[in-house]
Amino acid sequence: MDETLEIMRQYAWPGNIRELKSVINKILILSDALEIGARDLPSHFLSSGNMSSTRPKSLEELEKAHIISVLEETGGNQSKAADILEINRKTLYKKIHKHRIFK
Repeated sequence: MDETLEIMRQYAWPGNIRELKSVINKILILSDALEIGARDLPSHFLSSGNMSSTRPKSLEELEKAHIISVLEETGGNQSKAADILEINRKTLYKKIHKHRIFK
């Protein structure tokens, strides 16, 4: 549990509280363990590019990365992703095309 907390502390949280909420919800839904372990965290938490000690990314890069992450969590379901992101589905659709997430 200490390792998991440390990983979560060092993560940059580009999506702020919305991303934290999304990660916790996903873990609660997918895990049947009594304790959250590092194995329950999304794999991108462990990559060095997302740790707080790295150079900050632009807002555009952070937005794109967060949208991709949420879409991966929802299996590509744009309606569910829009709900998690707390934006309108049409707004998400525009952002997907703006960032060229799907061609």
